[in-house]
Amino acid sequence: MGSISIWHWGIAIVMAAPILALAIVPGWRILQRAGFSGAWSLLVFVPFLGFLVPWVLAFVKWPNDAQGRTRTSVAGIILGVVMLPVAFAVIAVFARVGAGPTGIGASAPTAAPAQQTPAPPPPAAADEWWKKGSKPVN
Repeated sequence: MGSISIWHWGIAIVMAAPILALAIVPGWRILQRAGFSGAWSLLVFVPFLGFLVPWVLAFVKWPNDAQGRTRTSVAGIILGVVMLPVAFAVIAVFARVGAGPTGIGASAPTAAPAQQTPAPPPPAAADEWWKKGSKPVN
């Protein structure tokens, strides 16, 4: 144990291949039809940028638009650039709050827990029934 064998890598590749195909192939085709390079679909795997690229592509003028139906919306692009970090910040805050004291985002305790006082002993009459030769008190 402790090392990753060739079998582990093989299983990882077999499991990841369909996911990669579902993410890259349609994106590649859509980008080519819009007039962009299909290689832009590979940016889906770059953190943060993978979310921003589709947003920007939705608001830029497409090179293959002969009828002029698309136009560049600078306000839409700026909105995406501003809202993406805000969205990730909100997700991070909720993940931290929802983690609880033992969750992934939990911080170490700052003070030792208060000591508990021991429970008081039961009354003597209930404990010493056998000395008096009587039945226990319930």
